[in-house]
Amino acid sequence: MRLLIATMAMLTLVGCEGSDPKTVRWIVNSKNTDENIQMWKNHEGVVKGFVGASGLTSGVINVSKNGSTAVVEGHNLKNEAAIPLAKGLEYHALLNVDQEAIQSGAAAKQCSEAIELADNANITGLLVDYEPTTNFTMKHTEAYAGYLRCLKTAGNKKNLQISMVVSDWGIIQSLDTYAELNLDSYTSTSPTRQAAQANSDIGTKFVENMIAAFGAKRTFVGIGTVDTPRASCSKNYGWSKDSLEKFLNTSSKAGVAHIDVFRCDIQKYSPIDPFFFNDLSAWVAQSDIN
Repeated sequence: MRLLIATMAMLTLVGCEGSDPKTVRWIVNSKNTDENIQMWKNHEGVVKGFVGASGLTSGVINVSKNGSTAVVEGHNLKNEAAIPLAKGLEYHALLNVDQEAIQSGAAAKQCSEAIELADNANITGLLVDYEPTTNFTMKHTEAYAGYLRCLKTAGNKKNLQISMVVSDWGIIQSLDTYAELNLDSYTSTSPTRQAAQANSDIGTKFVENMIAAFGAKRTFVGIGTVDTPRASCSKNYGWSKDSLEKFLNTSSKAGVAHIDVFRCDIQKYSPIDPFFFNDLSAWVAQSDIN
């Protein structure tokens, strides 16, 4: 299945080398299979696939301090991914890594464990979300890059896509360093996930820097949903119809072709404001949504 998808993707690229079809992927609660599939059925044009998570930045796969890798307790990754995959959707797993495991090199030494878990679950790939809040050094950056390089090398042998989260702070802001790894995609969190930051000069410049470092085909710009009523989400990303339209238009002009949507209600689903789907549908369908 993964080999077939990869082959079709390569043929698509050969046929339209200069552009990439616009896509939208959703970071969702991996356990909420029925709700996730219903969202796809209701809004098929803006759901290319899912990244299964257990929380907003909490993965379904975790690498512990000693470098060992396991599916998070309470999750059955293979079962949670089976129906979306059967529908022809992509399904990636969000993976977290302990900082000590990165700095000691233990995670890199055992990186094949994560690949084995993903391969056994038949999923599309892994999105690594590692956001350490201390030790912003080049040595730490290089240690993390070493882990990602190991995942990519092992993942290639199993036709697994390996991706990472990037941001405008800490060690994950070193875009040029991570670009050298040639990962399958790079997803932004700050400063694009929140409306005010995303539409600021800082947000615009960050998106431009992502395109410059990774190219449009591998740049996935992350945004966060807003729900109705607004109080239902623990994280308020502050989007309105106008601010989302503005950001999508600006991003299109910069060359963005892929959006990753983080559900703000990932712990307990509530209705997403309809304008979100409307604006994303318009963005996918045309170059300018105004």
